[in-house]
Amino acid sequence: MKKLVIYDMDGTLIDSMGYWAQAEKEIFSSVGVTLTPEDTAKTAAMSTTEVTDFWFRKHPWTEESKATIEQSVINHVINNIQRKATPLPGVIESLNLFKSLHFQIALATNSPEAITKVVVKSLGISDYFDFSASVEAVSSPKPAPDIYEHVLKAMSVKAEEAIAIEDSVGGLTAAKSAGIDTILVNQDEQISQDVKANYHLSSLDQLNLRVIEQIK
Repeated sequence: MKKLVIYDMDGTLIDSMGYWAQAEKEIFSSVGVTLTPEDTAKTAAMSTTEVTDFWFRKHPWTEESKATIEQSVINHVINNIQRKATPLPGVIESLNLFKSLHFQIALATNSPEAITKVVVKSLGISDYFDFSASVEAVSSPKPAPDIYEHVLKAMSVKAEEAIAIEDSVGGLTAAKSAGIDTILVNQDEQISQDVKANYHLSSLDQLNLRVIEQIK
């Protein structure tokens, strides 16, 4: 019987892709790394540390340390989230649905904890979560299963008792590798074909009791 739902954050709770793309473009350009929208799409599923390492390997800079550049990107994203953030359609309704069914609710994200805290506070959803795990909690971020295994262990829940809600191939891969059933929330049908989710929704506002009951 399912008793835990684990939400991804970026792209699932909040449409943060634009925030990250803008921050990376502005901050990396300050050290001579010019990024196109196609470039930022390549690194969309990476952690901020992975993104910084990726571009440093391709276009090494000397003006600032990698740690300084990474923190500047994080600060830029935080600033925009605090000013502009709204939950994606269906987020609040889905959280209320799981609460009404007495599910425990957790968060598992490749974002750093500083951003995770700002997102849930800015969206007004902090009180829904019983546990939150950011990228610092594990040695390997998604698509490795580490963060999902960390959540399961922390909450004393078996993989077969959990549902993961994800929007990306990397996130689905992480959850499935941890043995967790998944709901994909993405309009891209190809993602569902690449990594088979148990259920595919184009938006969280399509989530209802029937969907949850079908994930055995």
